Amino acid sequence: MSEYPDLNATPTTKHLRDYTARLAESGTAVLAQLDHIGAQLGCKRVSWSWSADYDYRNPAPRLPVLNGLVDGRPIAARQAARQWANVLGLTEARKPSPGTITYEGEIDGIKVQIWAVVDNVAFGGKFANFKTYAPDAILTAMLAFSTIAAGVLLARHNKLAKALAR
Repeated sequence: MSEYPDLNATPTTKHLRDYTARLAESGTAVLAQLDHIGAQLGCKRVSWSWSADYDYRNPAPRLPVLNGLVDGRPIAARQAARQWANVLGLTEARKPSPGTITYEGEIDGIKVQIWAVVDNVAFGGKFANFKTYAPDAILTAMLAFSTIAAGVLLARHNKLAKALAR
């Protein structure tokens, strides 16, 4: 029997759990290897994460994108991002977000992006309204959802009470 399951067979919950576990293990191994390589070359530590690259015009499955965020003061963050870009062979992005510097490229078919905040004022200005009003918007949405749910549950309760009363 092969180590790899038959991909033509109907997947079960166990198969999906196994595939997810393998993906998580391999993703964690990639991040650990990157940290190891960076430490050997004297690169500043990066906060790595995986994200999905989704295009609503073409929703075909895609490989995840590896994102690296360099924290720190703007000048040091810029230098660290450039150092990582040189190590990984990334090029500077044409249109980075305001106040950031971004390097991107591909390594063995996986998109890699490293970015750092280099101008706190410009970066903060883009998201200033979101930072200020996000908690209010979240609380308002939660209140609206719970109000709707309570109304639906109350209507069901009243309907059931009338049916039982007959």
